[in-house]
Amino acid sequence: MGIAMMGVMHLYFNYTQPLFIQSLMTLKNVYDAKLVQIYIVGKEAKEDLQRPFKTASMFGGKNHLDFIVVPANV
Repeated sequence: MGIAMMGVMHLYFNYTQPLFIQSLMTLKNVYDAKLVQIYIVGKEAKEDLQRPFKTASMFGGKNHLDFIVVPANV
């Protein structure tokens, strides 16, 4: 959807600044991705980089992974 909006703004309105910002933000988001941090940057998978990755809640509450109970080895 973002690409479509940027295309309309660039082609129809001749507006280039959001196109530049969108390209920078895409690169930043790729660099901030947890898998990129582990495999390309070389950080160890500790704390927030440990799987399963925790996702932030839209409403600011607890994460759905906080409620999962892992059974002990039987």
